[in-house]
Amino acid sequence: ALVFVLNGLFFVPVLTALGRSDTAWKSPVISMLVLSSSCALIFCFLFPDGRFVPRWTRLFTIGWIVWMALLMLFPLSLNPWNWPALRLIMYLLGTFGLISVAQIYRYSRVSTLVQRQQTKWFVYGISTSMFSFVIFNFDLPGMLFPVLRQPGLARGLYNLAILPVYML
Repeated sequence: ALVFVLNGLFFVPVLTALGRSDTAWKSPVISMLVLSSSCALIFCFLFPDGRFVPRWTRLFTIGWIVWMALLMLFPLSLNPWNWPALRLIMYLLGTFGLISVAQIYRYSRVSTLVQRQQTKWFVYGISTSMFSFVIFNFDLPGMLFPVLRQPGLARGLYNLAILPVYML
């Protein structure tokens, strides 16, 4: 439950805007984002039975938590969203690749039939979430239809519609 509540906070642009606008909110916002991403990673490695399978996921999780703690101390230099595009893409592909490898191993070697069905739904939900994340954060509709980036009625309607659609 904590993962899903924190995940809801992680994807709300208002939270990051609050952290950018007022320095008093910067540390609490970064702390929430770090806690959210750490809990989400742990959830991915523990799902569906609460065990770290394969065993190397424990070490990766410990390393991740240490890196997130350092991120709280040095938010500007260690924040992946401040990195160049190629480095950010490699980071995202590496992280999601490791999560995928762990889930595939668990699915094919360890899971029961019920756990396999749970894993299918989990992968479907994560895939849908990541797809919408890419569309929203890289503004693919705005790239395909430049009129959505120009001032006017189309942009206003687009801005009113895109966030609720993304959150749904």
